[in-house]
Amino acid sequence: MNLKLIVRFLICLAAAIFLLLSLLPKAGIPKSHSLPPNVVYAGARGRATGVITKKYDKDVWNPLRSGEKTYYLDYRFAARAPAAPGVTRPGVPKTYNGTVVVNRELYDLVRIGQSAPVRYEVTHPEISGLDARQAGRSIRGGSALLSGWLVYAFAALCVSCVLMGLLERRWPHEG
Repeated sequence: MNLKLIVRFLICLAAAIFLLLSLLPKAGIPKSHSLPPNVVYAGARGRATGVITKKYDKDVWNPLRSGEKTYYLDYRFAARAPAAPGVTRPGVPKTYNGTVVVNRELYDLVRIGQSAPVRYEVTHPEISGLDARQAGRSIRGGSALLSGWLVYAFAALCVSCVLMGLLERRWPHEG
């Protein structure tokens, strides 16, 4: 492989990502289903008041940190169900759950049944977290969307290969 071919591929990959990010929402697939969950959560605009439903800790699995604990808070909040594929009643309030890893100080401050601010993505409320500096995005199943993101990454690679083929016909590389 020469450098020109690599540069062409990277340009086609960037163009494919841009095309998919601009065309998928027009097809009814929100960006929250095609971007990594951390990126989606960073731009989440939904706000709700949730309730802490459970506190617990577990021993750290790392043998180099034996005796340390990881602290968890479970929470519940209500948000409107998004208009998305698979949602039977969009716009109707629905209850969502989440689990966040917190530090010891926040864990000690919070009580079960206490209200807590929640931030979530309005187009995909499973991507949520406690809106506090010491907390973050939920680690509960359904909030990661890794499989959807991998499908998007695969689609971006396929589109970039198609664009590479079109570029090769238009501007063949030198032998």
